[in-house]
Amino acid sequence: MAPGILPGQHFSLPKACLFVDRRPIEACLLISFDTGNGVPWIHSTDTGRIPQRDGLVEPGTSLGFAPPGESQETTSVIAGPGFADKIKILPIPRKPAITNTSIQAFFDRIVTYDAARGVIAVAPVVPNR
Repeated sequence: MAPGILPGQHFSLPKACLFVDRRPIEACLLISFDTGNGVPWIHSTDTGRIPQRDGLVEPGTSLGFAPPGESQETTSVIAGPGFADKIKILPIPRKPAITNTSIQAFFDRIVTYDAARGVIAVAPVVPNR
């Protein structure tokens, strides 16, 4: 994450680039990993390359995220019809593009926050054999 710019802020929100169905769409935005938000959302003025219907990402669409410069997604979520897997699309002109992954990004993953170095790591849960 980038160093914070506000008083008392250690780090700013990181940037992530979007992938749709495992393909990059050349859109990067701020990203918030927030378990307290039940429904993922994307606020951006450039959402035309994301399949959507009625303000939601089309169910079955995979939205992936990766740090800028990466050619493959680091983590992804699948849009669905249920409460925790609906992904809202909200255009917000004249404001920074941002997404909130909500609790869905934590399902079946290990998310590690290194507050000293400003690193968020995401790894799949590997079942015991």
